[in-house]
Amino acid sequence: MRIAVLALSTVLLSGCSWLGNMTGGAFGPNAQNAGHYGAKKMNRCQVPHAQAPLPRGCHPSQVTIGMAQGGNNQFAGGFSQTPQFGNPQQFGAQDVTGAYGSHAHNAGAINPGANKRKRKPKLRGSLSLGLEKSNAGDYLDFVKAGTLDPSNGYDPSLTGPFVEQRTEGSPTEGEVTTRLYSAEIEEILRPTVSFDDVHSTPLSLRGGLEYIVNPKTTVFANAGYTYAEGNSGPVARVIGTLHEDTITQFYDEETLALLATGTSRGFIPNNEVATFDYNFSDMERIDLEVGARRYFNPIMKNSMSRTVTPFVGASIGASHHNSQSFDVTQRQVFFERAYLAGGTEFVEDRAFYSVPDASPQVELYDSQWVPSGQLNAGLEWQATPKTAIAFETGLRFEGARDYANGTKGDDNIAIPVTIRGSYNF
Repeated sequence: MRIAVLALSTVLLSGCSWLGNMTGGAFGPNAQNAGHYGAKKMNRCQVPHAQAPLPRGCHPSQVTIGMAQGGNNQFAGGFSQTPQFGNPQQFGAQDVTGAYGSHAHNAGAINPGANKRKRKPKLRGSLSLGLEKSNAGDYLDFVKAGTLDPSNGYDPSLTGPFVEQRTEGSPTEGEVTTRLYSAEIEEILRPTVSFDDVHSTPLSLRGGLEYIVNPKTTVFANAGYTYAEGNSGPVARVIGTLHEDTITQFYDEETLALLATGTSRGFIPNNEVATFDYNFSDMERIDLEVGARRYFNPIMKNSMSRTVTPFVGASIGASHHNSQSFDVTQRQVFFERAYLAGGTEFVEDRAFYSVPDASPQVELYDSQWVPSGQLNAGLEWQATPKTAIAFETGLRFEGARDYANGTKGDDNIAIPVTIRGSYNF
C-alpha cells in the first residue's frame, strides 16, 4: 500500500511539471510574451522598430532594435527572425543610417542645438541716392530781405554815364543843336526767387542703419549730404521812360554867344533801362534724421521669395546749411541807342553794358540749423535673402532760415525721389 501511494505521488508531480512547462514555460503558448516581458525588463532601451521614439532616459548608444512581436521569433531576447550578421550591408544601411538616424538627429532631447530656430536678422545697413524738387517757398523775398536788395535806391542820374549828349552844327555854321538822352524810373520789378530757381536740382547721398522691430515695422537713423550748384540770371529789372531833350541855339555875332531859340522833349515809356543779375553761391547741406517704416502685405511674390512690398514712412530731424550769398552785376542800357531804335523794339545785347564798380557781394543767409521732416511712400523689392532695393517719394519739409538782416525767410517744401539699397547683417 505504501509503495502504491509513493508511485502515485511521483506520477502526479511529473504531470504537474509537464503541465507547467506547457502553459507557462518556454514552449507554452505564452512563452513568447513571457520571454518578451523578461527581455523588456532586462533591456528598457530596446525599441521594436527604427521609427520608434527614443525611450526616456536612454542615450542613443544604448538603444537596440528588436523584433520581439509576432509568431516567427525564435527567441525572446530581441533579435529579429533573420539576423543580419550574414548581410552587413543591409544591416548597416537600413538600421544605422535609415529613418531612425534622421529622427534622432532632429530630436531635441539628443541634439538640443538642432531644433533651435535660425536667427533672424535684426539690423541692416542702407545707402540711398536721391533728387528733390522744391514745390513751395521762396529763397529770396525782397520784402523780407529789405536792405539786402541792391536795387534799392537805384538812380540813373547818379551811376555811370546815364545822361548822353549829342551835338550837331557849330557856331561858324550859325546854329548848334544839342540832344540829351536820359531815363526816368517808372518801377522796379523784384519778383520773389523760389528755391528751385536759385539752385540746380539738389543731389542727396544718405547712409544709415535700420532696426527690424517685426516683419512689418522698422526704425532707422540716417545721415546725409546734399549739394546743389548756384544759378545766375536777372533778378531785378528797372522799367523807365526814355527821354530825348532837344535844345536849339543860334550864334549871335554881336554878342558872340549862342542864344537858345527853343527846346523840345520826346519820350518813349515802358522800357527796360537797367537789370540786376545775381550769381548765387552753391548750397551744401548736412541732414540728420530718425524715423520708421511700416510695410504692408506683398503685392508680388515668386518661388525665390523675391517679394515686392509697399510701405509708408516718416522721419524727423535737422538740416545744417552753409552760408549763402550772391554777387550782383548791374547792366545798363545805352539811352541814345535805345531811344533812336524805338525803345522797346530795341532788344539787342549791344544796347546794354555792365556798370563798372557796381558788383557787390551780398550775404543773404548765415550758416545755420533748421528743423526738417519727411513723409514717404514706396515699393521695396527683396532682390536676395539679404539685399533689397526700394524706390520712394513723398514730401520733405524744411523750416525757414533767418536772413542775414534777422528777418525770417520761408519754409521749403520739396518732393524727393530716392532709390535705396539695404543689406541685412
